[in-house]
Amino acid sequence: MKEITVRILTAADIDMLCDFEENARITEPDIWMEDFNKEDFRSKLLSLDIDTMMNNKIFIALENNKIVGRCDLMLMTSLMDFYKSGYIDWIYILKNKRGSGIAHSLIYYIENYLKSEDYKYYYLFTASNDQAQKFYHSQNRSFNISIKEIAEKDL
Repeated sequence: MKEITVRILTAADIDMLCDFEENARITEPDIWMEDFNKEDFRSKLLSLDIDTMMNNKIFIALENNKIVGRCDLMLMTSLMDFYKSGYIDWIYILKNKRGSGIAHSLIYYIENYLKSEDYKYYYLFTASNDQAQKFYHSQNRSFNISIKEIAEKDL
């Protein structure tokens, strides 16, 4: 496996992330629910001022200065018990790079980031496809995979 670098995305990486997202949709067109407009995506990312965001982070895995994986993390503090927690909102590895430890590297990096910032735990909702389930169950991270009901409401 080639060397993988994991770090937090910065505004300087936005064009590279746009290329990654476009590539993901070309290689797996069946999994995306909506059309991708690269310029619209870029514009929305630029409007967020990613470098100053405190409660949302995008972690990227790079190989030869190209993004091959991404994981989005939301950071929260409970106003009831003041525990700090993270929520992994999205993890995606390019199809031709799966099975090479990139997702493992992303999650390991995020866990260390959360620990360094005194977060108590993190959670994620697992994807239902077989490949994703195999990944979650193969991790030696003591994931407590449970079946819980989720209440949702469209607004």
